[in-house]
Amino acid sequence: MSDESDLDMDFDEEKREKEEDDDNKDSNQAEQNGGSGSKKKSSRRVAADSDDSSVEDSDEEMTEADKKFIVDDEEVSDNNEDDEDEDEDLDAKRRAREQRKLLKRKQREEEEDLDEDDMDLINENYGRSSGRKKGGRLKLKKLNRVVDDDSDGAAASQSRKAGQGSRSRLDDMFEEDETPVDDDREGAAKSGKVDRRAPAYDSDDEESDDGFVVDDDEGQEDREDETDRDREERRQRQKEERKKERQFTRNLGQQYGISDDVWHEINDLFGDGSDYDYALIQRDMSKVRLDAVDLENEDDDYETESKKPVKLTDIYEPSEIAERMLTDEDEVIRLKDVPERFQLCPEFPPQSEEDLAREVTHIESSLLAAITDRSHPFTQASPTSRQSAITKVLKFFHGEDKFEVPFIALHRKDHITLVDRDAQFVGTLDRVTLWKIWDLDIAYGALEVKRKACRNLITELRTSPELLGSSAVQSVLLNDSYIDDMLRTAKSLEDVADVMAYLQLYYSEEIRKVEESKGRRREQKRAMRRSEYAEAKRLGIGEFVKLFGVDVKTFSESISLMRALHSPEDLLEEPLDTAMKFVVEKSAFSNEQKVIEAARMMLAHQISVDPTFRRFLRKVYADDAVVTVTPTERGKREITPLHPYYPFKYLKEKPAHKLIEVDRMQYLQIHKAETEGLVTVRVFVEEEANLLEDIVRNITNDFSSELAERWNDERRRCAEKATKEIIFPTVVKWFKETMAAKAAEVLMDECRAALEKKLDVQPFRRDTSQDEFEDEEEANRSHARVMALSWGEGDPKEAAFAICIDEHGRVCKTAKLSQLHMRDIKRQDHDAILAILREFRVEVIVMGGFTLSTKTRLLPDIVDSLERIYDDTSDRRSSRRRDIIKPSLIMVEDDVARLSMNSKRYVKEFPDYPPLARYCISLARRVQDTLLEFASLYNADFEIGLLSIHPLQRLLPDDKLKIALERAIINTVNQNGVDINDAASLPHRSGTLQFVSGLGPRKAGFIINRINKTGGKLESRSELITKKMVGRVIFMNAASFIKIHRRHFKRTNTILDVLDNTRIHPEDYDIARKMAAGAMDLDENAFDPDDPSGHILELMDDHPERLNNLMLDDFAEELFRTSQDLKRLTLRDIKDEIIQPYYDFRARLTMTDVEKIFTMLTGETEESLLGMCVSCQLVKVFDRFYKCRLTSSGLDANLQLNAAPVSNDNRLKENDTFQAVVTRIEMKEFKVELDAREETVASGKWLNDLSIKLRDKQFDVGLEMDDKEKKTVQPKVVPKQKRTRTINHPFWKNCSYEEAISELTGPSVRSGSLIIRPSTKGNDHICITWKVDEGVFQHIDILETNKDNEWTLGKTLMIEGKKFDDLEEIVAMYVEPMAQHFADARKHVKFQSGSLDDTFRFVDREMRSKKRSSYAIINCPNKPQCMYLVFQHVDKSSARHEYITIVPDGFKFRNMVYKSLDKLFDAFKKQEAARMKDAAATAAKARAAAAQNQQRAQGGGGANPAYFARPQAPVASSGGGGPPGMRSGPGMSQYPGATGGLPQRPMGASYSMPQGMPYGQQQQQMQPPPGMGGWNSGPGAPMMRPNMPSQMGLPVRPSALPPQQQQHQQQGQMGYRQQPGPPSNGYYGR
Repeated sequence: MSDESDLDMDFDEEKREKEEDDDNKDSNQAEQNGGSGSKKKSSRRVAADSDDSSVEDSDEEMTEADKKFIVDDEEVSDNNEDDEDEDEDLDAKRRAREQRKLLKRKQREEEEDLDEDDMDLINENYGRSSGRKKGGRLKLKKLNRVVDDDSDGAAASQSRKAGQGSRSRLDDMFEEDETPVDDDREGAAKSGKVDRRAPAYDSDDEESDDGFVVDDDEGQEDREDETDRDREERRQRQKEERKKERQFTRNLGQQYGISDDVWHEINDLFGDGSDYDYALIQRDMSKVRLDAVDLENEDDDYETESKKPVKLTDIYEPSEIAERMLTDEDEVIRLKDVPERFQLCPEFPPQSEEDLAREVTHIESSLLAAITDRSHPFTQASPTSRQSAITKVLKFFHGEDKFEVPFIALHRKDHITLVDRDAQFVGTLDRVTLWKIWDLDIAYGALEVKRKACRNLITELRTSPELLGSSAVQSVLLNDSYIDDMLRTAKSLEDVADVMAYLQLYYSEEIRKVEESKGRRREQKRAMRRSEYAEAKRLGIGEFVKLFGVDVKTFSESISLMRALHSPEDLLEEPLDTAMKFVVEKSAFSNEQKVIEAARMMLAHQISVDPTFRRFLRKVYADDAVVTVTPTERGKREITPLHPYYPFKYLKEKPAHKLIEVDRMQYLQIHKAETEGLVTVRVFVEEEANLLEDIVRNITNDFSSELAERWNDERRRCAEKATKEIIFPTVVKWFKETMAAKAAEVLMDECRAALEKKLDVQPFRRDTSQDEFEDEEEANRSHARVMALSWGEGDPKEAAFAICIDEHGRVCKTAKLSQLHMRDIKRQDHDAILAILREFRVEVIVMGGFTLSTKTRLLPDIVDSLERIYDDTSDRRSSRRRDIIKPSLIMVEDDVARLSMNSKRYVKEFPDYPPLARYCISLARRVQDTLLEFASLYNADFEIGLLSIHPLQRLLPDDKLKIALERAIINTVNQNGVDINDAASLPHRSGTLQFVSGLGPRKAGFIINRINKTGGKLESRSELITKKMVGRVIFMNAASFIKIHRRHFKRTNTILDVLDNTRIHPEDYDIARKMAAGAMDLDENAFDPDDPSGHILELMDDHPERLNNLMLDDFAEELFRTSQDLKRLTLRDIKDEIIQPYYDFRARLTMTDVEKIFTMLTGETEESLLGMCVSCQLVKVFDRFYKCRLTSSGLDANLQLNAAPVSNDNRLKENDTFQAVVTRIEMKEFKVELDAREETVASGKWLNDLSIKLRDKQFDVGLEMDDKEKKTVQPKVVPKQKRTRTINHPFWKNCSYEEAISELTGPSVRSGSLIIRPSTKGNDHICITWKVDEGVFQHIDILETNKDNEWTLGKTLMIEGKKFDDLEEIVAMYVEPMAQHFADARKHVKFQSGSLDDTFRFVDREMRSKKRSSYAIINCPNKPQCMYLVFQHVDKSSARHEYITIVPDGFKFRNMVYKSLDKLFDAFKKQEAARMKDAAATAAKARAAAAQNQQRAQGGGGANPAYFARPQAPVASSGGGGPPGMRSGPGMSQYPGATGGLPQRPMGASYSMPQGMPYGQQQQQMQPPPGMGGWNSGPGAPMMRPNMPSQMGLPVRPSALPPQQQQHQQQGQMGYRQQPGPPSNGYYGR
């Protein structure tokens, strides 16, 4: 049944396609006849344009208004103006009707239709194929039926629109072929995806498209007046566009016999790769055709969205775009005519001549300090010559040409010459010096930017209208030339930072106002808090500082010049008495002691920010500082004599100049060890005591009175605070950073030199001098044919590989040698090797491997095989001698090959090769051209950084290592040039192009793409300009380093300029041609215009030595006289290039030296073996010695009988394992000598000898011995074996409680710092230790739940029942808020920094002096989460305290949480006022009741037991933690018959029972007599509960307590003292 349905549908479809073809033909003919058939054409076209909605609305009658739209094109044109108003009304009605149709269709589809996936599933279950497997044909059939059924209604309504040439919805779907024709087409259109399912009727569809007039609504008005010819041209253009678009979906598998159905199934399963083609095709969005133009309201939104250009960021991740260098910034760099490395450097504003001269002086002094070799040409040159050369280099950098270092070094030698004071030539600036000038220029530019920013800030402060009324600006800054001098003489970023710190301290408020007025101040998340200095300055403490008599500027000048220029004057008043005048009530400076402390702080800060004083101390440390290194506890354990940090483990007072001049990289190791927590580094000045004495002497005077001593003592304290607490730590930090930076620069130079040494190797060149036959082709070949052999690990179960590559570096033959290690049957593999050698005429065989098997087994076999080449002396063999080359056999380092065998680059290039085969390919390419193979490692993954270039390279940051290695490759590449056509045609040889002067990875890739698009080859250097590959600036930089070799054009008649294959720059071509003409006695103007350098080629081939007869000095003078060109050295280079074009100055490639081969095959070096204790195995016993083998590397070893271990047992036997010390290494023989005597091995003598050899000269041996003795005396505690937890968080550390506190202790660690560490409660707990204040630490226990295993972090974390999702949430929502609350408390005016006793005395003194209640808060060391609230009321005997608990939500006090301390204090004051008021009222009632009872007793009425007849004391509140307002005795009056109160309680007595009375006795005494009533009277009345809170003093029920008494029932334990009554004055000062 389904088959018949499919056949019917196919038949209907073919019928409709035929009708569409007829329509197209009718349309074309109608247009040719002048539009005679336009009505019919319009009607049929609109029928095809109708929507799916026409299915249900096909039976609607056409209105008269609709019929009026069915007119001829000419009629529409004639009546357009008359019917304009009517058309607008009809359009509105039509749009409303279409909107209703759309709404009905959507509603029905939502209720009835199945989605495409459901239909596929149903068809699959019934055994039918999916309709969409044939390119969407099922959908198409449905739409065609809709067109036929609705042709009578919708066609008429759309006739006029179609007649005007607008695009219909259905036609647009078929023609555009971008949006799937389904119910989800709107979403697909908005997503911008291309329909990958191609219809199977491409040819028919192309024809059907011709009959439709396709138009955009936006261009409809313009197209009404177009001619038939214009319309036809437009139609043809649209047809071509559609044909291009359909290329994405056509069956590309036809040529392989794949049918259309199978091809569509493949596309459905795997896609056709065109998902993102829409984003990769550049097209004018104004020409994009849209679906359903102006038929539905949402179509306008779709059109707007479709016109938005698609960006790469819409498809790819930003990181991937950046990695591929496809960002907008990369495109700018790629196209801008500025060297790429210039664009990657920061840009600086242009300089004046004065600024340039200042920079030249700065660079000269820096270079002289950096160059330690006194024989260097730069140090021997005169100052004038040095400055002249530096000036020209900077102009080359900054000028319009923007020359790079390689260009200047090669083509501007005459401008950078150096001469001595006698004007004798001493050399030129080499590449290394030029690179240093480059770095110094960038650093100086950054310095100038900072200087300019600081100068602009000073100018703004002086001229800002907002500061016209500022006394600080008007009286000080306007006339302050000191700050201008300091800024002008700043020579480093630190000097400029000093000036900025000076401004920030003195003019912080003014700077804030200026920044706010300029709109530069960023909005802070938290309110800005005034600094301690600014607060003291605001409250007038600065005026008190002036009375110290210290002129900071004069003092700084005095100490820096070591001259007595400063002598302060003393006041005739004590410092404390003077400070009393500056006390500010209700502030942090509320007493004289705090005022004087604030004054010390202000003066110390003024001294510490003075630029002169800071420069002086930095110079002192730079010249006289010493470095002492001591190991931490961890370092003592880990740094053994075999550790790389051992040489400086106990370094003692090593001078800084030795670290700079002698051990130039040692401080980098020290710095690294310190960051790893293995050592502590102390930097100080040996004469620090004398330095401090000089500072104090310059800040004090020589007066000897007692008053002068007190003022001098204050000044001394200020100076010590400024130096010890502020400046010394800052200068020490600067010293460490500077020393590390200098050591890093030295290491960068050594890494660069080490890589250049590796690259200084020519491509392999076979010696052809012994060849019997000359081969021109062999001579012209640039690279050799190489075979690489390797057996890898030498495992007999594994096969060896032989890989042969041709001269282009492409693999031409591979062989798997599985029998090579088998002695009896290996001849077959030998024959395979010989066959490859003969077939491909291999010139060199390179061998590599990972073990000694390469040398001991593989190498001898290959040598034997090579000898067989000439063993056959038959005539047949001799006749083939011409075709045979006896290859060389070498071994080279395989570090690049080991890295490449598993790299992404080689895996992508050779996906089907095993790693060992890729290893061989890389090894062969290294022999073929070392530079090319190394350059390919400098890629986005920075693979070259994984090579071992220098032993200490791991100490360098990646960015610095990258710069060092890049410069090494740049120097080598530009010295040897790049064959541009090789780079364009061979991807694996394109890596060097990016290092050419002026280029980079972006520009190099652009050039290669342009070459491949413009013919694939570059015929001349000038084509770089003519083919628009580079601009003028890039061409000037790069031209001479790009080679055009004739071998690429040997089969063509292309005329090449021979100079394009030399180092001669195109700007000097004319000079070179004149020189060649002069050498050949030719007319300079008789050059062939087609080959102007032809005579140079003739000179090169015949008699190049004729150039030696030229008088180049005279020629240079003539050039200077005529054109002002300096060319003396350039002329010599031109002569050398003509004689030997691009002569390779690198060393010839030969067998790598023995030491490197030894390291390659064994993994050992002399440093890692000699003197070390190793494990050995006895192989064989001889009469005089033992033959052994090292178990780690497989090296053979000899052990003499007299060096063997002595024991009571028999001699050593074969296969015995023992320890021995390596005493000698024979690298050529791959053998070592051993010493296994007990006195050498067991006693540790070898380790001691090694320690002595490694120690630094400043090593403190005594301290090391002391630590060893302490370690010996202390009993060994075997640590519990516990697995270390590892949690991925920056605050996580595996440390103990004590180690965490030690880590957080010290002034350099700010409050709020934290460490997350393991907990002693088990692996389901962790702990956060955070610093509350100096000496106060809080430990927060965290419970982990929902753990995957024992060692992972729990998914749910709990603190006191509160749940958190991760550690970041705990830090942000729990710890940081508490840290902020503590910080707010410490800055509060009521905070005191003393002890509890000191605070008791303070509040007592405050209360007595101010005659009102006083309070303060202090830290609580015993409870880190709490603070003490200490307070005392007027006329009370002593102060009291309560706890304030800090919680994340605020401050918790008396079971209430307050957001701020001010709110807490307000509540506290109100509670205390209410309590005392209540206590006064209660006392009054008690006195009245007592008086009444006494009157009754005197009148003889009632019982008067002694208990109630005792005199009553005034009622007071309960003590420390007792509830405020609690009555001591009158509470009894609440009960019937109560007639008296309790006796007065002595001070400090507990409220749990009467003083000195046992619990039972207390209970008996405090019960009322029988008959009094009350809850405890009568038989069976309950006794006082034993667990009643100690705060409760009365035997009453808890429910009988008043509310205020219940609220404070569970407060602290200290008792209040009895008070006689409420105070007469106010409780607290406001």
